[in-house]
Amino acid sequence: MASPLPKILRLPDELLAQILGLVVVYPTRSWWAPDFDKFFKNAVSTLLVCRRFYGLATPYLYRQIEVAAGQLGLNPAASSKATEHLYRTLSQDSSLRQHCRILHVHIGGKSDDLAPGAHLNIGDFAKWLVGTRRLLVDGGFNLRAWDRDNLSRPAVYDVEGTWNLIRVAVRSMVALSELSLIAAGYGLLSLETIVETLRDATHLRVLSLTGVSLTGIFRACTAFEPRSSPITTLNLSDFQDTPENLKRLLLLPANLENFSFSFLYSNMTGPWNLSVLGSAISPHKSTLRTLLIGSLRARSLENFDLAGFTALEELSISYWATGCEAGHEAKLLAPRLRELTWSFHVEDQQSESYYDFQEPQESWLRRLAAAAIEQKVPLRKIHINFKPSDDRVRGEVRPKEWPWDCMDRVASEVRDLGIFLSYEEPCIQKGLL
Repeated sequence: MASPLPKILRLPDELLAQILGLVVVYPTRSWWAPDFDKFFKNAVSTLLVCRRFYGLATPYLYRQIEVAAGQLGLNPAASSKATEHLYRTLSQDSSLRQHCRILHVHIGGKSDDLAPGAHLNIGDFAKWLVGTRRLLVDGGFNLRAWDRDNLSRPAVYDVEGTWNLIRVAVRSMVALSELSLIAAGYGLLSLETIVETLRDATHLRVLSLTGVSLTGIFRACTAFEPRSSPITTLNLSDFQDTPENLKRLLLLPANLENFSFSFLYSNMTGPWNLSVLGSAISPHKSTLRTLLIGSLRARSLENFDLAGFTALEELSISYWATGCEAGHEAKLLAPRLRELTWSFHVEDQQSESYYDFQEPQESWLRRLAAAAIEQKVPLRKIHINFKPSDDRVRGEVRPKEWPWDCMDRVASEVRDLGIFLSYEEPCIQKGLL
């Protein structure tokens, strides 16, 4: 009499899939998060438990793929060992390519991590992984870097190789909905090239750009008519171009719903203030639902008013953009605003100081809450992003007011108005400063 099958082999795929889902919880954060490696280890471990898990776990293993290569203009291009192994696997088994949904391409990494890969074409990943919905290209936009073997001689890189990779991806990945481009240092990430490259990305909804370079006049109409782009979310960080070109860029989306603009500290191109930002986003008054504005060059709410932004529900804005001048608080109160974050993060190499939150900031919050109630704005949550570093505050003389005493007082008062005020715990005990 034949031995009965083990119970695990008699379970239906639907039940095994539920078991796998409990073991393999996909990380909610980015690839660098601590739980990212754990996710893959758990998925691989299930393959060792039973062969029945192979078909179920494989899509998890190939859902998010990272590849690392040297500058694409070098021949042969360098690549990491892991990238070489992955390249060989995907070239030999095309059935695995269908599972990729997120692709990260890291270009120009440290040479210690890379080795010559004579038979590897990094562009093949863009051709193969046609089901990718989210693409991140990190690096590869720098014009030159120093040759490690001869520091007196700069090595010229081929930026066009990176753009060709992106063009192939846009053509091949028919379901591509999110694209992130990151230029490290002073790269060549021009708005005109970006827009020209993305003219055929009809499914693109989220565009994130870090390190847009200063490249002269940006003629947006060469690729898109105003209000014709399908992008609904635009995230800009370390923007190096001019206020005029930002306005031109923001004319393109037909229905922009989410916009963020942060880390401006190295941009010296113009008078960056809330008046400039308000003018740039004004074409999207009826569609913007979330708005994030980081620190700017000036602290003032003059000539800035969100009253006309009828769809805005969530606002995150820097204290280094608003200031706390009396009489202007209500300008932040869009008619449907539900949540507000007031950030004191400096967005530079320095941390905020204990002196940055004192009685003037406390009074400003109190007036803001009162204005929200008076205008019947549905504001129910306010968060204060205030996290001075432990190293900095230990070297400071104790301010007149303990910042968290100020926050506690406001939180108690606005709670009676139906508004919940939250903030981080202090990094040092009150009596130790």
